[in-house]
Amino acid sequence: MKLCIPTMTENGADAEISGHFGSAPCFVLYDPKAKTCESLANPKADHEHGQCHPMDALAGRGITAVICKGMGKNAVAAVERQGIKVFTTQGTTVHDAIEAFMEGNLVKLDPESSCSGHGCH
Repeated sequence: MKLCIPTMTENGADAEISGHFGSAPCFVLYDPKAKTCESLANPKADHEHGQCHPMDALAGRGITAVICKGMGKNAVAAVERQGIKVFTTQGTTVHDAIEAFMEGNLVKLDPESSCSGHGCH
């Protein structure tokens, strides 16, 4: 299992969660078994609306869940097609999101409950 959290910086567990998955400047990957964080820059952070493909940069990394503030319907569907679950968090930092996930306190996001615009989260 590996969690992916979109972030504003590459500060590991202390990084602030980005409000947008596809245009997040960075991602933090957390492995609960090893209890390790890996930070990655998002090479596709700058893009036209609806034209992001962040999972391209994350392919092959064993991600089983994404934890984010919100995600659009098409992005949720694309991530789910890869067998990855999407959860929403109200947390501010990666640490907050990981803690809530491990305690089972996050809500699973699906295309029907996804964002319909940038003002949703």
